[in-house]
Amino acid sequence: MTKQSSFWFAVAAVALGVLLAVAAVLYGFGLSDTNGQKLVSSATAVAAVVGFVGLLVLVVYTRETFLLRKVAEEQNESTIRPIVRLDFHSTNDASTDPTLGLVFRLENVGSGPALKVSVQPIVSLGHDIDIKILEESLIESKCSVPCRMVQGGSYIPGKDRTLYFVGLDIQNKFPESLPATIEFHSLSGRRYRTTHEILWDKREKILRTELRSYEAV
Repeated sequence: MTKQSSFWFAVAAVALGVLLAVAAVLYGFGLSDTNGQKLVSSATAVAAVVGFVGLLVLVVYTRETFLLRKVAEEQNESTIRPIVRLDFHSTNDASTDPTLGLVFRLENVGSGPALKVSVQPIVSLGHDIDIKILEESLIESKCSVPCRMVQGGSYIPGKDRTLYFVGLDIQNKFPESLPATIEFHSLSGRRYRTTHEILWDKREKILRTELRSYEAV
């Protein structure tokens, strides 16, 4: 219900209440009892009608207040909403540089800080891959942090991550596609999720990551 329709609904409710009150008064005076009893009956009827009208108006404006608050919350959320993406990519040109350089990081491209950033395990059973990326408590807006990676229960230091993936490629264990999911919170406490696909071009030796979806959960 829009503001204008709510206003006219309230006007109609008040008008209806007035008409009902007048009808109640006329009805009260049409009784065959004494004048005192007529007045008491009329007053009771009017009070009931006024109470009913007041309740209708209260319901309408309570709903309006709720809708306005929700709109304000959404507007505020849009200014603090984080978007965390997984960024695995090659840094070299394979045609000119045979040395494989890889970057593994979490990047917040949203408008607010991301809290409690957790990545679900990146798994490919057919290739013996079970990579865990440790949770980050905070990633500021427009900032990134290196992924802290664990494989098979062992932490992979930064200098060894590229060697690990090179080893997968040499052993033909690097799949062409790996799914990845990240969950995180905004400052308001709202939870979000992004899904990604890690893509590996075996022939060109190029690693890249594509963002597939973004949603509130």
